[in-house]
Amino acid sequence: NSYYGINFEATCNGEKLTCIISGEALQEVNKRMRQTTAEEQFLSAVEGLKNIVTRKVLNGEIKNNTIVITTKNIQQH
Repeated sequence: NSYYGINFEATCNGEKLTCIISGEALQEVNKRMRQTTAEEQFLSAVEGLKNIVTRKVLNGEIKNNTIVITTKNIQQH
């Protein structure tokens, strides 16, 4: 299993944001998918990750057009 995370792009009010999710956070999203690749983990969790990004945008948790998703964010979701 890869410990690399995933970066993906989101758009909010016409502004492009870089979203970074760590490999550890990916593994927390769907624990049954821990033995799969980071890409497979990401694809299985897209909807939940979109919700987390939306919440972080609404809370103003954007720094330099970047949103970082950690295991803490997954556990709070």
